[in-house]
Amino acid sequence: MYKKFDEKLGFSLIELMLVIAIIGIISAVGIPMYQGYTLQAKQDQAVNNMQSIILAQTEYYRDRDSYYPCPVVATNTNDLDNQFFSGNGDLSDGAYDYVITGGCLTYSIQAIPK
Repeated sequence: MYKKFDEKLGFSLIELMLVIAIIGIISAVGIPMYQGYTLQAKQDQAVNNMQSIILAQTEYYRDRDSYYPCPVVATNTNDLDNQFFSGNGDLSDGAYDYVITGGCLTYSIQAIPK
């Protein structure tokens, strides 16, 4: 029932080094996995944005009988954001820039990493 006050409380150096080694092993495994997840998420976002651009192009064609841009010029992300997405800047905030080449009758979309 009585405690002895002459006993030392705390961790030994070996216990602390063991904890640091375990944390190092876990982080060595976890950081590359996390980086892979973030890269995959950025690529998935680019695919979703390109699908949104394709849908917007389809609606544009239905309304005007030509694809954007007509006359044929190369566009950039800001132009696409203003034309299709009300210029909110959501398209340009991502990890990719988007370019439409062609126009009028055909077009192609490219997603270029920043």
